[in-house]
Amino acid sequence: MNQERFTREAMLLWAVLPAALRDRAVNHAWCRMCRDRVAMAPGWAGRVESGKLVLDGACSRCGAPITRVIDATTADPPTN
Repeated sequence: MNQERFTREAMLLWAVLPAALRDRAVNHAWCRMCRDRVAMAPGWAGRVESGKLVLDGACSRCGAPITRVIDATTADPPTN
């Protein structure tokens, strides 16, 4: 995460997601304008709403807004 912005609660949920799920959430988002799966442009943000992780960003092709909702309650806790 280089330019992404997270709330504290969102950062905790993001940390427990497996790397493959994090990658898929950011790099395989649906753009309603391009009508295709695209990567989110750098600078997306994370927040928590109703216990779910919500990523708000923009399409890397056309710049249209993209929102991804991830149910982080099904993710495994991190192992140390």
